Amino acid sequence: MRSLSFVALAAICGSSASAQQAPIHLIFDLHVDPFPASGTYDQSRLLYESKNDNMLWVLDQVEPLDLEISFLSGGQWMEFVIQDGALGTGAGILRRMYDLGGQVGTHTHAEYRVGPFQWETLADATDLTMSALIWQQARMLVDQGIMVGFAGSPPESIALINSVRGSHAPDDEEAFHDLMQTYGYGTREPGPEEDYYGWYGHHIWHPFRPSAANYMAEDLSAYFVQVTQGPVIGMIGPHHGVMQDMRAETVKRQFLQLYINWRLADRSGAPEKVWSWGWGSHARDYDLGSDTRTDLLDVVAWIGTNFQSRVEPTGSPVMEWSTHRAAATDYMAWETRNPGVSSFSFDSLTVDWDEYPWLRTVAEEMVDLTWTEDMALPSGVTGFRLTDGSADHLLLFLDVGTATLDLSGEFPGEVRMLSLESGLEGTYPSNAVPVTIEAVLVEAAPSDCASPTVYCSATATSTGTPASISWSGTPSHTSNDFVLRVSGAPANQPGIFYFGDAQTEVPFGHGVRCVAGTVRRLPIVTLSPTGDAEYALDLTTPMLAAACAAGSTQNFQFWLRDPAAGSPGFNLSDGLSVLFCP
Repeated sequence: MRSLSFVALAAICGSSASAQQAPIHLIFDLHVDPFPASGTYDQSRLLYESKNDNMLWVLDQVEPLDLEISFLSGGQWMEFVIQDGALGTGAGILRRMYDLGGQVGTHTHAEYRVGPFQWETLADATDLTMSALIWQQARMLVDQGIMVGFAGSPPESIALINSVRGSHAPDDEEAFHDLMQTYGYGTREPGPEEDYYGWYGHHIWHPFRPSAANYMAEDLSAYFVQVTQGPVIGMIGPHHGVMQDMRAETVKRQFLQLYINWRLADRSGAPEKVWSWGWGSHARDYDLGSDTRTDLLDVVAWIGTNFQSRVEPTGSPVMEWSTHRAAATDYMAWETRNPGVSSFSFDSLTVDWDEYPWLRTVAEEMVDLTWTEDMALPSGVTGFRLTDGSADHLLLFLDVGTATLDLSGEFPGEVRMLSLESGLEGTYPSNAVPVTIEAVLVEAAPSDCASPTVYCSATATSTGTPASISWSGTPSHTSNDFVLRVSGAPANQPGIFYFGDAQTEVPFGHGVRCVAGTVRRLPIVTLSPTGDAEYALDLTTPMLAAACAAGSTQNFQFWLRDPAAGSPGFNLSDGLSVLFCP
């Protein structure tokens, strides 16, 4: 009955509607952090050139792809741009960055200028007077750098080009809001709202106007727009005090979560919103051989293959490469069309599912998954393989219509299928899995089989340690994936797994016999050079089907040759008691 309800609801949820959602703004943030304040001019110069080399590499990779960059810089990098002039390397990078994204914004930490190429670090980010000095200096140097980069003739007003601001000072949010307005920055680089990741395992997906009293609550009168994204691509670790995973395989999973939510909103005719997400990076992150280099290329290629040209049946393109500036501009246009409407607001500052604005099932079921591969499936089904580290989960959906998949090669028995839109689940034979336009997660159905237990005692072999029996899979006739294993035995020797319906514990050879009753032997296997062996039970064979019928218990042991131990030259592992199930 649950299966019928699932399919019926999937068909209802899957009915097409006119496109309502604009493409997702996918943002690649690249910014230049301050240099060490205590460095000499020569040291800072070497860092400047190293950062330039990295940014040139990035530009060479993404320019052929028409991938936009949200570029931001502090005053120290711009000071060298100004010194070298319009023909310098830095000025050339600035122009190329602008040509890709139309944005050369400002990003600072707590460094302030005390003289030409001399900087000190503000010890107390609550010092509002010094924070204001940092903002003033950075604004002046970035504006001058833009003028130099374009030889005095920028393609548009500097106020439009340098309209995005990120800063680590001041700590006080109300003062930060005041400085944004004082210096005319209409868009804030992502940062403090990343706390959201710590609660739900993904970042915020809509730009909004943040409140000075609560940086994740909305204040429609705020001067600036908060655009959202994740931190440094390729990295796993704390950022803004929140542990975040931005490795390629996790970034792909996060984008799939976003896409599932956007896709339902687009298909169901939900009220329009502006959607944005992406990642950050520093110029220093792109050193040769870095994870950020590798993961950037991996993710960009994956997005290009799967989503960059994808158009939904509604006619909506899925995504577009974008910038903070472009996302904020779209948000402001949306705001004009929807006066007084909330884009996003989260007041609780803790986990509160009643306030969560998207699909809870997606958040809860996908939070611990990582992408492993794109799947080639028949019948027009789109599929992605994900893993939780121990088992595969398949994300499946169709653009239109319905299909039935044979997934018995993936899952020998039954599967659990969970709708990521309705939250309903059902159990199906793995050779007849229904797929509709509703996104679902498919995994092996939980087994009712009891876990096997090890019993009896093994004695040391000539290796100095006992041989140990173990297993993998489940003792289920439906799954038929149960494998006996042994380890710690003498290398390259023959042996057999054997079993019986009773237990004992009596001396035998150099070891202990643990199996009694009606005893049967399995074929001979040869131990590996590391003393391991395995044997997969095929429960469809007549002998095993009868002896290991569902509901029966059999006891297994490995019997091995051990000539190095002297006469009688054999030993045994410990025992394994197995209850077989349907």
